[in-house]
Amino acid sequence: MNLLANLINQLCKVMNNKTQVFKIYGDNILECEEALRLITSSLEMDLIPVDSQLFVPSFQLVKDGHTQYEIRLFPGYDRWNYDVKKVMNAMGARLREATDAVITKVEEINGKVSETPILAFEFCGALPAGNNAWQRSGRAISCAQSHIPYLYFAELGGVELNSERVVKASRFPNPIVPFAYLSLGKTYDSVTLPIYQPSPSITLPLFNTFKQYFAGKEVNDYIKSVLLGKINKDAQNIIEKKALKLTTFLASKRKAADGILSPIEWEQLSEIHESQDIANWLLKKGMSWRKKVSIPTTQTFIDLLSTISSLNVSAVCSKEMPFCLLSTEQRRILAKKVQVIYKNKLNKEFISWLGGDSKPLFIAWVAGFKPRGDDSRPDRGLVPLLRMVVGEDGVDVLTVVYGPCKKAMLSKLEQDMWVLAKENGLWQSVLNYSNGLIVDTKTSESLSSYGILVTEKPPLPSLERLLEPPTSMNPTKFGEHDVDTVLHELFYLHKDEMCFEGLCNPPGGNWSGISLYNFNNGMETRWVSLPRVSGKEAKRPDHLFQIMKSKEESIILTVESKDTSSSVEENIGNRLKKYILELIKVGPNIFRTKENTDWQGYAEDYLAPKVDIVSVAAFRLVNETELKLVSKKSAADCSFGVEFRERGSVILHVLLNEKCKWLGDFLIGRSKHFNGWLEVQIH
Repeated sequence: MNLLANLINQLCKVMNNKTQVFKIYGDNILECEEALRLITSSLEMDLIPVDSQLFVPSFQLVKDGHTQYEIRLFPGYDRWNYDVKKVMNAMGARLREATDAVITKVEEINGKVSETPILAFEFCGALPAGNNAWQRSGRAISCAQSHIPYLYFAELGGVELNSERVVKASRFPNPIVPFAYLSLGKTYDSVTLPIYQPSPSITLPLFNTFKQYFAGKEVNDYIKSVLLGKINKDAQNIIEKKALKLTTFLASKRKAADGILSPIEWEQLSEIHESQDIANWLLKKGMSWRKKVSIPTTQTFIDLLSTISSLNVSAVCSKEMPFCLLSTEQRRILAKKVQVIYKNKLNKEFISWLGGDSKPLFIAWVAGFKPRGDDSRPDRGLVPLLRMVVGEDGVDVLTVVYGPCKKAMLSKLEQDMWVLAKENGLWQSVLNYSNGLIVDTKTSESLSSYGILVTEKPPLPSLERLLEPPTSMNPTKFGEHDVDTVLHELFYLHKDEMCFEGLCNPPGGNWSGISLYNFNNGMETRWVSLPRVSGKEAKRPDHLFQIMKSKEESIILTVESKDTSSSVEENIGNRLKKYILELIKVGPNIFRTKENTDWQGYAEDYLAPKVDIVSVAAFRLVNETELKLVSKKSAADCSFGVEFRERGSVILHVLLNEKCKWLGDFLIGRSKHFNGWLEVQIH
């Protein structure tokens, strides 16, 4: 039986047995697997890998010997015939950003098979510092608008390191962040649950401090209820109460000079659900507000900021956040003052809206652009974060854009703002959640009006056609995601005592840590908060694997993976080795053992281990001649060319130098786990 027939037979068997099918779409293979782990633990079943293409790993959930669920992983968005982003857009989401993972349910209704998103996850391991705090807000609000339950997982107690990798301090989020996720569920009548977990690098005292706010069994209970179609409101309420308690606790630890709501005031605000009532409460509170600007700006922008600051302006929960609030009376005063500042550079329609509307006015301040005019990704979440707190009905948002955006963008903004929104994620965010804009940058002289009203949004696409699941499980185009997934599956999926994965960093992944493993005593040591940029002489790898060559010896494979052979960098092999050698000169931050799987701070005397490192350049192979070209160009010890066949099988082409000949037999033996879906060819 060939591979295609084998796959068709499996799918028919699943459907005939009425086994429920779930699919997981994610940023990358790691996000898909994290969602799979949550599903497995929530349903309390055994997870069994099944024969499938390596780039679409598939599993069965089994209980008491019976298969009850089939789950398939689809890593990397925008490359499958079923486009979950378009589906969510048709369901109401305004932004094209998808969450880290989305669960869809495949079911037959009235003789027709459909596939529908039912649950979304975000996994945030970044330190809650600076604008990282609001980077993912757009994803949350998109789920709320499409009425897909959204679970935002974040870590507490993570440490910031200096350039010598010495701990500086733990970082904690502004209370507005957990509150915004909590508030979103109410302002948009949706389920948005902020779930906090201990960072791997958290200290024991901090763990004990935050223990009561960490997620527990209630998270699994809620996930299970969504998968079974019976929503567990009690579990939802427990999560929401923990989020509110965390908000008030974080507020209690802030200094009075920080200018933030008190714990009691956060509780009061949490009871208000209507947008205009929220605005009125904040205006009555009348918290002072300030705005610091650290980039070069125009004189008119400086005058605008000074003018607004001189009005009776209120902060929104925290005086340090880049948004503020004016009453209806104050916005009328502002409308007169901006005419003096901008003279003939504001059109009548904008001035009429600014001064004539009877709604409170929130103002968001978005720098948004890097020095060369490229948009700053974190600022995509700023205006959505404001809307998460205050909602939409009965209030207006004016966004002031003051960073050095490119002139071509501003030309498109005037010609057709929604075409620009389709092309650029920052403008899409700003336009969808603002009522009006003031664009005052060093590049905006060409605008006929610095004040711009947001026009009516284009209609949503039709939903019904988008819900049909595709017949093909192949991506529309193979790429780097598939190379990374194959490597990850090859070394990690069938876990054994011979191989350990210390890093997997596919597109959209992170650089939160690298681990090394001692096969003799079972200790895993980990270096956290890795530097993203490592200089010209060293390069952070995309993968790190350790292979136990003998009882006395293990080998580190440090791997750079690319989509094409031409994108493999010159001399990357030596740079990969240099990164690991430099990293392990300083002791690890945390460790764990087989017996105690909880992370602990590493406080022992440290002696850098002697390591044997093998560098690997991996890429998607089109022609076998590419192997030798990559080997010479990369100066790597090994070259892996991953060839994807039309029917779903994979050939791993391997070129090894003399000291790595043993690796060929290891890989051939490893391939036998995959029942014909993977072939290894040694060149």
